[in-house]
Amino acid sequence: MTDNSQEAGPDDGDRRPLNLDDSHARALLRIGLGWVSELPVPARGGRSGDVIGGRLELKALIGSGGMGEVWRAFHRSLTRDVAVKIIDPALGRDQEFLERFRLEALAAQAVVHENVVQVRDFGADTDGRVYLTMDLVDGRSLADIMTDAGVEERPLERGWVLEVMGQVLAGLQAAHDAGVIHRDIKPGNILIGTTARGIKAQLTDFGVAAALPDSALPRTVIDARITRTGTTVGTLAYMSPEQASGKDVTATADIYSAGVILYELLTGHLPTEGRNEREFRQNLMTRRPRSLRAAAEDPSIPETLDKAVLKALAFDPADRYASASAFAAALRQAVRPVGRRPWCAWLARRWRTALAILVGAAVVLAAILVAPRLMPSRPGAPPPLASRPSRVGERGAALPPPTPVDPAEEARRTGVDLVVEIPLGRAVTMQMVFIPAGEFFMGSPTGERGRRSEEGPRHRVRISRHFYLGATEVTQAQYRDVMDTDPSFFVGPDRPVDTVRWTDAETFCARLTERERAAGRLKPSEVYRLPTEAEWEYACRAGTTSPFSFAGGAERVDDFAWYHLNSGRGTQPVRRKRPNPWGLFDMHGNVSEWCADWREPYAQGLAVDPSGPTSGSDRVLRGGFWGAGVLHVRSAFRDGRPPGTPADHHIGFRCVRTIASSSD
Repeated sequence: MTDNSQEAGPDDGDRRPLNLDDSHARALLRIGLGWVSELPVPARGGRSGDVIGGRLELKALIGSGGMGEVWRAFHRSLTRDVAVKIIDPALGRDQEFLERFRLEALAAQAVVHENVVQVRDFGADTDGRVYLTMDLVDGRSLADIMTDAGVEERPLERGWVLEVMGQVLAGLQAAHDAGVIHRDIKPGNILIGTTARGIKAQLTDFGVAAALPDSALPRTVIDARITRTGTTVGTLAYMSPEQASGKDVTATADIYSAGVILYELLTGHLPTEGRNEREFRQNLMTRRPRSLRAAAEDPSIPETLDKAVLKALAFDPADRYASASAFAAALRQAVRPVGRRPWCAWLARRWRTALAILVGAAVVLAAILVAPRLMPSRPGAPPPLASRPSRVGERGAALPPPTPVDPAEEARRTGVDLVVEIPLGRAVTMQMVFIPAGEFFMGSPTGERGRRSEEGPRHRVRISRHFYLGATEVTQAQYRDVMDTDPSFFVGPDRPVDTVRWTDAETFCARLTERERAAGRLKPSEVYRLPTEAEWEYACRAGTTSPFSFAGGAERVDDFAWYHLNSGRGTQPVRRKRPNPWGLFDMHGNVSEWCADWREPYAQGLAVDPSGPTSGSDRVLRGGFWGAGVLHVRSAFRDGRPPGTPADHHIGFRCVRTIASSSD
């Protein structure tokens, strides 16, 4: 069941610097929760069994976001299930927010169309809970579909995309006809279901809608300032330049946003990208999108379709389509054959022959496509990662891999423990695993499925000193013992600590170092710290060169990783999945892990103990997380966030303990 109202708070777009080169972040942006987790949180506005407004019996929490919760509820008057949005009680005391919520309901009720989720009523109950009732949609958000399909690497089928966007534009035209600008068109606000006639796309969440100047809505709605002066409301990745600048917008801003979605669906890329929010905004104002053909590296995209989409993305609103229906008509025309070709005349004369050829071809094609699917496979397993041909010229791609080192043998040779237990007090310990010095190939080869450009060039790295690495991500019990606090969103002593800033992780390591030195368990040159990115990937790979640290590829991800198909939409206790070959748990999934480095492109050639650049905007995150797709928990996958900004609910860390050399 889909969250009918994936909402974005009024400042989600400006909460902290965005990294639109990051696939995790782009998935969250599609859903529309900025950099906050898209997954359900403990109930804030209701409990199962509560009755809202005397007629809405809450049954199950569907999802949560910046504005509150969305529940599945039984409507006693309508005698059917509906979706109920209940705003956060803290926001319910904000009069400005309440007015914006009221305007959302008025705006949404004014739009009646089969491609718009219908809002039924709104109000406040005797307990002061403010709510909005909507039709319950049985389907999924376009954001979820894009993430699961790995649209960054494999754009969706063109016919399906055009059908969906045609319906979206029909709903958008209905909104504009009712005098409403949506202002937050994005994949997370498009729900995809099915009917007897086929797929059905519906627009939802008018939470940041604004009335058009000539709207027939009540005058109070027209006059209200839904957007505070100087503040942009919506989701930055899908905003028009004028909306991102905080200027007044017209219906063409929604058309631009629809163009962004269509561009991304057809190419796998956003038309504007950037490593952080500032760079993105600068590119949005100064650079025009590449052609779809160039972005997708697909010459089969018709030039007419290319031009039709780019017109919607014109910088000047006056150069875009005058209406959503005009955009839809242009798309239909762009893919419509022009004139009768010679083969069409032949087909008209020899249709029986043509039919026989087509049937035969269909049988052969079906055998090719269906036969592999009939092979036995584990239910629920994600599709295998099919490799694409490697590009010629990447250094190191054809070199033989370095010889793996056996940690147990090296530990015996050097006279150190393979595993050490660090007592933290209160019956809490931290297990550290010996990681031997060695060499490996860092990054991914160009043919690896799901590879992003920042994972290259693949290059040889030498780790010259042994070290210990946490067998698990730092748990909430461990973090609380050292820091006397726990910022975690998902609660449980054996779950990894989450919502941790990079600076907090650094403080944890410093305090643990100080405490262990005072206890006499550390030599003067030994410290606890975050791993470098190279140390992290070296330990994760554990001598392997495949996309994951285990044999079998994506077919076995469930055995080793908590990710979006098995995590239950949150972190899980450590040590529940199988470890990698060196005894490290959850190197794939559960929480993304901070590394010490600034996030920058790799250099060519051999690197010895690389620690990244001396400055930057984002610190590195590795390993993927509980909400990531299978492509985003690979050994080489890179992510990043600014070090001091509020952390997401999927960010944690694990520690390195250095080992003193014989000369120390």
